[in-house]
Amino acid sequence: MEITHSSSLKPFNFTLLLLWLSHVQAAQSFTNFIFGDSLVDVGNNNYIFTLSKADSSPYGIDFGPSNGQPTGRFTNGRTISDIVGEALGAKSAPPPYLEPNTEANTVYNGINYASGAAGILDDTGLFFIGRVPLREQVSNFEKSREDMVRMIGENGTKEMLKEAMFSITIGSDSLPLPVPKLVHLMFLPWIETVSLMFVLIVMCRTY
Repeated sequence: MEITHSSSLKPFNFTLLLLWLSHVQAAQSFTNFIFGDSLVDVGNNNYIFTLSKADSSPYGIDFGPSNGQPTGRFTNGRTISDIVGEALGAKSAPPPYLEPNTEANTVYNGINYASGAAGILDDTGLFFIGRVPLREQVSNFEKSREDMVRMIGENGTKEMLKEAMFSITIGSDSLPLPVPKLVHLMFLPWIETVSLMFVLIVMCRTY
């Protein structure tokens, strides 16, 4: 039996997952944009200087597509985003944003922006040195959107994004990893969370 980080999901997360699945269960193909932390990172941290890496054994030992070699996933096999994507009929997982030459994937099957040690706060995971916080992941998506416009035009981009899926898996690194500024930790997490979620919702509705 394959063991992955997905086993630690809370009931609330499962509720969101079921709603997500019910919304797209009839889809034959889709473009998937993934934001988050180590639970769904598929290799972005391989391309930055960081202490938070999953590029060595035993990571990936049960991951078939890589023949058991580590890919940057913080699990022995698939991530929850891999599992959901396969359940919906995806032929391959969206590649990490920081992997070279992934621009075309923004149109055909999406991009994964997640980063191990990333958090809701920009300071989360600071002692790991490198990571891509959620705010920066959103900025990276905006750059991807510019690539889409260059490839298929503004109208084509809007139509494509109307049917695209956006998933956010964040917070698992925010609580256990200390943040240097205690006041920042006490008062700002929910404010920043709401603001970031609002930005993503507006982006989805606008694009």
